[in-house]
Amino acid sequence: MGAVHLSVLFAPHRSSSSLVAVLSSAADPGIPFGIPRHLLLLPQGFPFILQNLHRYFLYAGFILLFFLWRDAFRAFFFDGRFGIGLGTLVLLFNVILLTVYALSCHSLRHLAGGKLDCFSCTAFGRQRYTAWRWLGILNERHMLYAWISLITVGLTDLYIRMVASGAITDLRLL
Repeated sequence: MGAVHLSVLFAPHRSSSSLVAVLSSAADPGIPFGIPRHLLLLPQGFPFILQNLHRYFLYAGFILLFFLWRDAFRAFFFDGRFGIGLGTLVLLFNVILLTVYALSCHSLRHLAGGKLDCFSCTAFGRQRYTAWRWLGILNERHMLYAWISLITVGLTDLYIRMVASGAITDLRLL
């Protein structure tokens, strides 16, 4: 989807109907509505190509989340028996917040419903629309989740380091 130079959009001589035409031509640069081609800013070069890197880091993040979930699950077992310690809850809380942060990423939202003009025209359209809508709700607070997960990762690492060094002992709750 192309973008239009702001001077074209907000020119004083544009009526609301011609603004719709301008926005329509921005959505599909193959349909000219009197906008010179050099005024269209097409997202194909740098820095837009970095969005692909962002998406690849999301995939790598999901691989790391798999291992964090595995570790959180294993933390519920002490010497082969089920139990809950403070460290178990710390690991679980950390991985839940990191998962929420990853799910709130706009790249994941784009995978669920990006490039679709019609959800009902595709396979699994209703499910994709539902996922896209919920991911959009999460995406509204992506930066908040980033800060919260950053702080919890630091505190979780500190707790694990202190238990591993023997400075504190893990409190058993169950």
